[in-house]
Amino acid sequence: SHATGNVTVSDNIESVGGLVGLNNTGLFVTPSALISNSYATGDVTGGRSSIGGLVGQNAETSRIVDSYATGNVKANNSTQNIGGLVGWNNAGTISGSHASGTVTASGVSVGGLVGNNGGTAASITNSYATGDVNGGPVSQGVGGLAGSNSGTISGSHATGNVRGEIAGGLVGGNAGLITDSFSSGNVFGSYAAGGLVGQMDGGSILDSRASGNVTGGADYDFTGGLVGRMQGGDIDNSHATGSVIHGNDTTGRLIGNNTGSGTITNSTYRDAAAEAAAQAAAEAAARAAAAARA
Repeated sequence: SHATGNVTVSDNIESVGGLVGLNNTGLFVTPSALISNSYATGDVTGGRSSIGGLVGQNAETSRIVDSYATGNVKANNSTQNIGGLVGWNNAGTISGSHASGTVTASGVSVGGLVGNNGGTAASITNSYATGDVNGGPVSQGVGGLAGSNSGTISGSHATGNVRGEIAGGLVGGNAGLITDSFSSGNVFGSYAAGGLVGQMDGGSILDSRASGNVTGGADYDFTGGLVGRMQGGDIDNSHATGSVIHGNDTTGRLIGNNTGSGTITNSTYRDAAAEAAAQAAAEAAARAAAAARA
């Protein structure tokens, strides 16, 4: 199935999608609702919560498989759950799917693919987002792939640039599991900014990486190449290579501030751009010295 028209609704409407507003069979009902090999290309504008380029809310074991959305999603007066593909993945599953539109919204949980990947049963697998994500000045939980995650994200990635109050290249706020995933977009967060995750409130990051540059607000000490603010959880075998700028401080770091009981193992930070610049400077100096001796 597919849809190509634009969708525009008033600001008090919930569960708005380019193809389907609510994908839901009902709890304990089998087989679960399924959207497969489907797409939407129109822009989605307006709505209060659960707003997505393809589906507004994917609920209660419902599935989205091998589907995509290309339209822009804009909801400047919304309160929560705005995504390029799905607004709220509410205990549903998304696999083999992607979104490429720009997402612009205020409120909580704004993501390039999914606004809120919510609940332990919620999962995003082998999916990606390429559009930029622009949160408002008080947008908490803004991510290149998911605004917030309390479920599972695996084998997925985001490449768009991200701006918000709590912003991450892949996930804005994480309390779930992220594994074998990456982000490459640049990140700006006025409160907390991380190349992969803006703020970690528990959960785990495993075998994942971030390569985008990260810029944080000067008033807070929560800017890191991988995670901006860590308040619990664990990180293992994960890495960051982007430049980190915190106010006037350009000292790179993996974690902006570990304020809780979080544990970090087998994980590294290096500024790949700074290393390349230093190498180029050294080579230029060597060439100049050789020329002087000739």
